[in-house]
Amino acid sequence: MARKLFIIVALVVVGLLIAAASGWFALRHEPDFYAKALDREPIEQEKASDAMLAQATGLASQARKPGRWSAVITADEINGWLAVDLPKNHARNIPPGVSDPRVRIVPGEARLACRYADAPGGPAVISVIVDVHVAEPNVLSIRLRGLKAGAIPLPLTSVVEEVTRFTNQWQLPTQWRTQHGDPVALVDLKALLAQQDSHYQLDACEFKQGELWLAGETLPANKPAATNNAPAVPQSGAAPGR
Repeated sequence: MARKLFIIVALVVVGLLIAAASGWFALRHEPDFYAKALDREPIEQEKASDAMLAQATGLASQARKPGRWSAVITADEINGWLAVDLPKNHARNIPPGVSDPRVRIVPGEARLACRYADAPGGPAVISVIVDVHVAEPNVLSIRLRGLKAGAIPLPLTSVVEEVTRFTNQWQLPTQWRTQHGDPVALVDLKALLAQQDSHYQLDACEFKQGELWLAGETLPANKPAATNNAPAVPQSGAAPGR
């Protein structure tokens, strides 16, 4: 009986050690795209960041004139900007504990990842999947899903709080809905994009393979922006967190 008891205790201890080791390795897991995005030469990141800023400047130049405008921004350009210009010129906008944000873009969605010092269980790579589209002119629909620390799923409550903090900071009216159990933010950009002499109307935002596509129109101030009263997402409740 003593031998059997010893064997049982030993097996339980071994099982707990295996479970702990599995949890540790799962927490330390890094998505493949994230490791590759970090493994870029500084000169490549500088060039990609410059290209991103050039795209933004070109888009702003287009939008100053009445008529249609569009831009295509690649994931490499976004990651270059995140690596170089964001920490250099916009560090105050990075939440505490967050570093090295990167993105992967595939048709219909983007996966965002970053290092987070205060993750449950210790520092880890946090990732979340984001679906974005224009629900109606100048209203972005942002669906959040698949939040993980390493390979361990996490509730989305913290991301919802961070998005809410950001939209409040920029005074962007936001409504929360749910779609198939996932929180969806409807962010109203109308006030942000309305200028004294013209209105900027964003009417398309789409993730394609490796790139973000934006399109819209600049309208004279005396011409009202288009509206669309169709519901943007199925509504299954107002509480976004889960």
